[in-house]
Amino acid sequence: MDMNHALSATSLGKPKRLRICERVSREHNVHTTTLDFHHNRVKAVEVEPGNPHNFWSGSEDGNVLQFDCRSLREPVPLFQCRARYDRTLVEVKHLSINPVNPHLLALACGDPFVRVHDRRMASREPLLMLCPPHLALAAGSGSGRGSRAWRCGHHHTTCVSFGSTGRRLAASYHADHCYSFDLSGEGSV
Repeated sequence: MDMNHALSATSLGKPKRLRICERVSREHNVHTTTLDFHHNRVKAVEVEPGNPHNFWSGSEDGNVLQFDCRSLREPVPLFQCRARYDRTLVEVKHLSINPVNPHLLALACGDPFVRVHDRRMASREPLLMLCPPHLALAAGSGSGRGSRAWRCGHHHTTCVSFGSTGRRLAASYHADHCYSFDLSGEGSV
């Protein structure tokens, strides 16, 4: 993050903590702020392209929070990552902001579905839920912890990233491959 070279780093610290390091003088004096708003380990931090004041964090508690560096009070809770079938909270593994449309935020969670949210929308439901067809079928056929699908390999997204044009979204999966999703409506997986 770079606010006129004053804010130099955001890091993930001990469980549940974000640290923001701010250079406060030319003599390299550094002020560190610790943010402790999540209930479990923070896995991802993304800064809004073109606006270094705003950033988002995703955590194993299933929550995505929005912060504004100009006033580091209570963050704005944006989304809760919930399982598609039983609506339980699912941990956030990674998040990505669309470089062309920064209001679009993609989440990699602890299940096979990539969620794409519009942070301007009042609804907290995803605009899109993307998943390779074979993983969507397995997820819908009893993928709870005791099921055969779970024991044969719990596939979940580990990372998501928008392409430079914002029209494609790449996702990597635990115990499977990487997939590229077409968001332009011209194709599919």
